[in-house]
Amino acid sequence: MGHSDNSQAISAKPYKRKGRKGYLRIYINIYYGLKPNGKKDKYEMPVPVDYYENPSNDKERKHNDWALKYANELADEIMVDSRNGRHKRQDQKTKKIWLIQYMDKWAEKKYTKLNTLGAYISVRKHLRNFIGSEDIKLSSVNRKFCIDFFDHLKNTQINSKGGLSDSAIKGYMKKFKYFLKQLENEEIISKSPADGIKVGNAKSKPKEFLELSELETLINTECRFEELKRYFLFSCFSATAFAECKELEYQDFRQSDDGRWYLMTERIKTAKHTRLLMSHKAMEYILPLGNPTDKVFRFIKTSNRYDEIRRWIADSGIDKHITPHCAKNTFAVAYFRHHREKGSLTNDLMRYCQHSDWKTTERYLGKLLGSEYTTTLSPDFF
Repeated sequence: MGHSDNSQAISAKPYKRKGRKGYLRIYINIYYGLKPNGKKDKYEMPVPVDYYENPSNDKERKHNDWALKYANELADEIMVDSRNGRHKRQDQKTKKIWLIQYMDKWAEKKYTKLNTLGAYISVRKHLRNFIGSEDIKLSSVNRKFCIDFFDHLKNTQINSKGGLSDSAIKGYMKKFKYFLKQLENEEIISKSPADGIKVGNAKSKPKEFLELSELETLINTECRFEELKRYFLFSCFSATAFAECKELEYQDFRQSDDGRWYLMTERIKTAKHTRLLMSHKAMEYILPLGNPTDKVFRFIKTSNRYDEIRRWIADSGIDKHITPHCAKNTFAVAYFRHHREKGSLTNDLMRYCQHSDWKTTERYLGKLLGSEYTTTLSPDFF
């Protein structure tokens, strides 16, 4: 007989084998036919009862009789369910797989970009919060589980100020749906339980950036944490994201024979190495160099970084919602405007933004500048 993961059971018979000291274990041997290689396809289902190896009294003998009767009833039930389409070979496979453990291994094997892996790490964290434990068997993941998990993401509180953003909620759910679909494609499950659950596209938020006049105002505004101010302004003048700034060492900056400075770094998000020309303004926040292996920036705690930047922005009188990522936006807009007016266009901005292709940069600028952006780029233009 042919074999598939939807195969019905051909037979189900209890048997006993050695268990812990003084006991035997009862299993039900479920036979599904032959595999494509000609070997028998069977599954041994443990029966959760004790069976005395050498019963010493009537009570133990009666218990053994009951245990065997119970195992036979389970075997009969399996055959009835199989004939009615309620028991398939697939079901036994999913009972062996832990959802989060399998997802971790799958993501590590499939993805090399750290940002995608990071997204699945976040999905894992929210799944654990949802189920209230470290893991859950894949066989427990049904349509209701998926719907309830989506609702959990919508109602998750990440701090006193609110929950996940709309883009995070939909992004995590789409990642989870994609993972389940891959399990279907790999024939681990017969059908994804998340099929038909509509996630929708995230609401587009306006991207903020600082005009050059606002940047000058910010430079002249005192910040409670000078190190935070130094990092943010360097990021504005270099497009270096926070994740990279946090890891920067003085040895990452190299000066060429003509006196120009370059940043040799690896993008955390994409694991790509880059050599970027630094503006004089950017280097004002780096020079003089410290010890080669010293960190360039000594950061305050992440939880305070956003609040302190907002406080600094408010003190400057700038009425914008500015976050660390806005520093990169500021660089991109200023760079584009400067070189557009010169009538030149190169792929340099793509490299500064750490995008893999120019189309990504075009979409990025389009979201920043709207109708101002048209595809018609040295960084010393501030």
